[in-house]
Amino acid sequence: MAFTNSLWYTVLGSFLVLQASAAAVNVTSSSVPYSISAYGIQGTGCSPGTVTSSIVGGKDINVSYKAFTASDGPSVSIDENRKNCQFTVTVQTPAGYQFGFDKFSYDGSYSVASSVKASYKTYYYFQSSINQVTGGQTLVGPAKDDCPFSNSYSGIVWSECGGTNIVNIDTSIRIDNTANTAGSGAITVKNTPSISNFVWRTC
Repeated sequence: MAFTNSLWYTVLGSFLVLQASAAAVNVTSSSVPYSISAYGIQGTGCSPGTVTSSIVGGKDINVSYKAFTASDGPSVSIDENRKNCQFTVTVQTPAGYQFGFDKFSYDGSYSVASSVKASYKTYYYFQSSINQVTGGQTLVGPAKDDCPFSNSYSGIVWSECGGTNIVNIDTSIRIDNTANTAGSGAITVKNTPSISNFVWRTC
């Protein structure tokens, strides 16, 4: 009987620990007093003069692009088939919390001929860590659409607990016509309406 009770307490204790861990991840951004104190934007798809950006409410960044387009085709330079844009964001993180991201979304469009591929991906990492996570999608022509792009992640890379955390968020787009060298295509990111897909947990 003593062994049975001990086993029961062990199982119950493990269950409660798992429940607490799961609950710790489900902290809403609105309840966490974080702030974005600085940011920078650079890349082949967002050179100076081609980007309009602003911090919104101290907790988000809105970005519009004028030239974030990748293209490929018989008369297109190889330098144009891939473009990227990287945000470097400084987040003031309250003590007892850490954050990551579960997805990023963009407004964009693409048009690709038969067998031509359009792809986009976003990865992020913290300057204090070598770990990163990547998500994206490849679209194969013939296809054309004006639609949101969304990257979701199966895992989350977490910031350090509290303090100043610097995160790099890199988005790249590409057109590949190697399967149809006579075909053309283009993919464009028009804007990043938000980077506020923060996922928080206690630490």
